[in-house]
Amino acid sequence: MVETPPDALYEDALLIQLRELDGPFAGGGDWQGSIVPSLWRGRRTHREARPVAATIARTETDVDGARAHRFALAAGEYRRTFDVEADAPHRVIAWTTSDGEDVRIRESARLKYWELNHPGDEARREEFGLPSESAPTIEPPAGITIGP
Repeated sequence: MVETPPDALYEDALLIQLRELDGPFAGGGDWQGSIVPSLWRGRRTHREARPVAATIARTETDVDGARAHRFALAAGEYRRTFDVEADAPHRVIAWTTSDGEDVRIRESARLKYWELNHPGDEARREEFGLPSESAPTIEPPAGITIGP
């Protein structure tokens, strides 16, 4: 269990919170408080999950001709920026970290994914520059049965 102040944020939840689907993050301004670092980053660096002092500064920017909000997280020496579309659907269009991550959205489509689970639907993968064949099936170890 991680003990946190009541108003602590979790880095792993920022990809949702910064989309501002429930209203402006931090009332539309900057934020300061405690954040629990990404659980994956903590695991990779063998650090205990505990809240650290952090700030998130908001600025306005332009990303490939689209108006965006840039959120810059600073927590100790760690830095992470998120670029989020200002207009709906408020997609996260990019992020970078001081750990070397540099992620940019390349392609997107609004699809009813719950309807795309039938044989042949894997051909839709080509729309995103992915091979049309399905991902490889992973067989369970000998003696293990999955399903009925």
